[in-house]
Amino acid sequence: MGVMKKSCVKHAVVSSARIEASKIGIEILKNGGNAIDAAVAVGFALGVCEPSTSGLGGGGFMMIKDKTLSEPVVIDFRENAPRNANEDMWKFDEDGKVLNKENQIGGKSVATPGEVAGLLYALEKYGTMPAEEVISPAAELAEKGFVITKMMQKHFADYKDYLRMCPGSVDLYFKKNNIKVGKICRNPDLANILKNIAKYGSEWFYKGDLAKKIIDCVEQRDGVMTAQDLEEYKITVRKPVVGSYRGYKIYSNALPSSGGTHIIQALNILENFEIGSMEVNSAEYLHIFSE
Repeated sequence: MGVMKKSCVKHAVVSSARIEASKIGIEILKNGGNAIDAAVAVGFALGVCEPSTSGLGGGGFMMIKDKTLSEPVVIDFRENAPRNANEDMWKFDEDGKVLNKENQIGGKSVATPGEVAGLLYALEKYGTMPAEEVISPAAELAEKGFVITKMMQKHFADYKDYLRMCPGSVDLYFKKNNIKVGKICRNPDLANILKNIAKYGSEWFYKGDLAKKIIDCVEQRDGVMTAQDLEEYKITVRKPVVGSYRGYKIYSNALPSSGGTHIIQALNILENFEIGSMEVNSAEYLHIFSE
């Protein structure tokens, strides 16, 4: 999604994995926001209604382009490994696999989150609306609740044993809410966190009372992330990876994202075939794409 500096957007598309988040993005645009205002609002909203794949404890990339930029910029706000992380903090079996999935579950799997820093940086530098206006819809969504989908129910069923390891997730997802399709899930604590982020900024998240609670929780589960890791987290602005496809210039996310490079490689391979002449979803078409 690119930046549109004019306050009145005539044509726009908001696409996300949840209808609630997409609607929030559309409302931001209708209220005079630009594309970055909408994208940031959607990002925070997805952390509410799609907690199994997004959220304040994660990170990501955002590529931005407007008429003032000669080429897009990539904001890298991926999670960082804690300074005390090393390969010796895990135990391995005889096949070299990490025992008890400690690299995926529990305190030792936790990395320093970048989402709050990245989204607020994008909003401050390229957006037009104040943080409270952009984040408040996500806070309201957490407060009033959202509908449990089939996918979300499946995710919670798959990870219920891990969720039960944490008293907080037990209380939220197994006592206060019924994680069944069609039920409403509410998260008032997350609503309050989002309100504080909107009011006090990323400093509150990375250096305030919440930061101490995050570190206490990680340490209780044998993690190595420290208060210093949170305090010193920094986003990185990168140049995009650039390629071409049938005369079109393609921009995508650069390393450490592997996606951009692979997308361009795949498109360059597809240039050798007359894809346009093939019937969509025919055997030949699917065979070429699968290869």
